Formats: sequence, C-alpha cells, structure tokens
Amino acid sequence: MPKSAPQVHPFFEPNPLKNMTDTLKRLLVLFSICAAMVGCDAVQRQELQVGASKDAVMAQMGQPDTVWKEADGRELWDYPRGPEGTETLRMTISPDGVLKDILNTLTESNFSQIQNGMNKEQVRRLLGRPGFQKQYGNNRAGNTWEWKYMRDRNTQMLFAIEFDGNGIVIGKGSTDPSLTKPQ
Repeated sequence: MPKSAPQVHPFFEPNPLKNMTDTLKRLLVLFSICAAMVGCDAVQRQELQVGASKDAVMAQMGQPDTVWKEADGRELWDYPRGPEGTETLRMTISPDGVLKDILNTLTESNFSQIQNGMNKEQVRRLLGRPGFQKQYGNNRAGNTWEWKYMRDRNTQMLFAIEFDGNGIVIGKGSTDPSLTKPQ
C-alpha cells in the first residue's frame, strides 16, 4: 500500500505567498471595519437634518449625555465626543419635539465666555461635559477640566479650566496638547 502524503493544516501551508495574501486580506477586512466605525459618527450627523423629530435624533445619536431644560420648553441635548474626541454636539429640541439646531460647543467663541468666578454648572452648561478632570493640590481641593478641540482643520488644541476648592473658575487657557505630554 503506497504511503499518502501527510495532511498539512491550511494555516501551515507550505506556500508562504498564499499565507501572506490571506493575512493581507484579513488585515484589509479589519482595517475596513475600524474605518467604518470611525466614520459612523460623521455619517449619523450628516443624516440628521434640522426639522427632524426628537425620535429621529434619538434613533440616530442614542441617549444624550446631558439634557438641559430651558424655561421656554426647549431642551438642549449634549453629545460629547471625548475624551479623545474634539467636539461636543448640542442639539436644540423645540417644545414640540423638533430638532432646531446642531452646534459644536467646543469653540473659541464659547471658551472666551468663560470668566473667573463662574461655577462648574455654568461652565458645563456652556461647554458640555469635560473630556478629562484632574485633581491637584495636597488636599485635593482644586481641579482642572480639559477639552480637546480643533482650532482649525489641522490644529488640535487643549482647553483647560482651573477651579478652586469651591468649584469656582480661577483660570483658563488653551495649549497645543503635544506640549503637555511628559517626555
């Protein structure tokens, strides 16, 4: 009886080019999935149009991080894209449940409205939830809130607000985040 050739598992196939081709195909599929996940948020926002229903916004964007109720019956829905994201979307919903506006709260115009003496709720109402919060001091009394944002299409920045132990703004500023990383 003639001896048959030993069976080789496909993973250990002797043809290295086929293995490399299969690996490249797998990497391409993985890359495509990752790219689709990153682009998903942009697609969701592009599909949303002013005039859409409150239910349509919820279906596209999910549950908002924060809902601010205004005296006139409007609701402001915040969708932070942090901590690594560079925007916080604020959707204005009218009393009759219609999307009236979509804005990014993380703008230099909004940052300029932050003043010493404001409290944390006033800051949060203007900018949304911070991407990062850091404690400092021996008694951990004060802290800093930080948001990443885009100054322009190519310049990512970091905006920080310093609070005292009572939660009152005592300082603010913007910097290039690459300058704040430890060496």
